[in-house]
Amino acid sequence: MADHRHARRNRSRIIFVIHRTTPFYAFGIKRVTYFLFGNHTKMNTKPVYQLSARQIILLGVVTALTAVGITAVVLFGYSYWQSNAPSAVSFAEAPPTGISDPSAVSDEQNNIEVYKAIAPGVAFINTTSYTQSWWGDVQEGRGNGSGSVIDAQGHILTNYHVIEGAQRITVNFGGERVYPAKLIGGDPDTDLAVIKIDPPASGLTVVALGDSDKLEVG
Repeated sequence: MADHRHARRNRSRIIFVIHRTTPFYAFGIKRVTYFLFGNHTKMNTKPVYQLSARQIILLGVVTALTAVGITAVVLFGYSYWQSNAPSAVSFAEAPPTGISDPSAVSDEQNNIEVYKAIAPGVAFINTTSYTQSWWGDVQEGRGNGSGSVIDAQGHILTNYHVIEGAQRITVNFGGERVYPAKLIGGDPDTDLAVIKIDPPASGLTVVALGDSDKLEVG
């Protein structure tokens, strides 16, 4: 009897502490008692589903086929990218013909020979850009510059500021014929850009690039 009273006293004390220190205080002691000492429903346990040997084999086959399919897609995409990647541009490095050794001729003669050899490969570039004002009217801007033909395919090396913001680019070589050009790429940090025209049937004069490692002071 004493043990039973002691247990009831402890239970009341526990209920009182919870009743005073938890959010259940607003519900009253009876509700706290229900939450603490109410009947608990036993958790129903379900048997673990086991795969048969046939299902395991089928799952392995599906996984293998999926891996093969993903690999095939990746390889196809890579080969397609390789076939459509822009080809490297080869630049002429051989010195132009018709220019004598500078040490063997006068400076004037050397300048004449350089001009005759290089001038046909110098491109005159004209650009056009269009901007719209606050009033809605379209304003046309024009610019020009020069560049050098660097291969027989029609690539022309120029400065980035020449074609910056241009929406239309044309090229001529001192004659009446005008060639439309498109921008291949540019780098504002080095102020370099490459444009391209469709070369004429008669061909283009390529300006050879020099080797900066061979420059000497003087």
